[in-house]
Amino acid sequence: MAKKSVKVDEDRIRGYMAGREPDEVSKDDCAVKNILDEAIIVEEEPIEEVVQEKPKPRKKREESNYRQKYLMNTPLSGRIQVYLNRQLYDQIKNFLPVIAPETSIASYISNIIAEHIELNIEEITQLYKERFSPPKI
Repeated sequence: MAKKSVKVDEDRIRGYMAGREPDEVSKDDCAVKNILDEAIIVEEEPIEEVVQEKPKPRKKREESNYRQKYLMNTPLSGRIQVYLNRQLYDQIKNFLPVIAPETSIASYISNIIAEHIELNIEEITQLYKERFSPPKI
C-alpha cells in the first residue's frame, strides 16, 4: 500500500484568491479548476503497512443512571458542616454547575456517600461489630 502525500503550491493558490491570475489563464470555471489542480500535486510514497489493534471498547456508564443516582438535588434538612479537601471541592465546583446546574454540591456529595454506605453496609456492619464489643458483666 502506498502513502499519498499532497504538496500544495500555496503561493499560487493565494495569488488566485487575491485575484492575481496567470496571463495564460482566462476567467472561466475550467481555468479555476486547472489552477487548483496544478497547485495541488499528489505523490505516492511506499510505506510499511502497520497493523493496528482496535482499541477495546470501554464499558459505558449509562448517563441517565449516573444522573439519577448523583445529580438529583435532594432537600437536606438537618444539615451539619463537614470539611472537604480543597482540591476535591474545586474539582466538583468546576464541573457540577456545567453538568447539573440545579444540583448543589452538598446534594451531590450526600448522594455519593449514601450510595457508598448502601453498597458497603455489610462490610461496615462487620467492621463495626469487630470493633465494638458490649461490656461484659
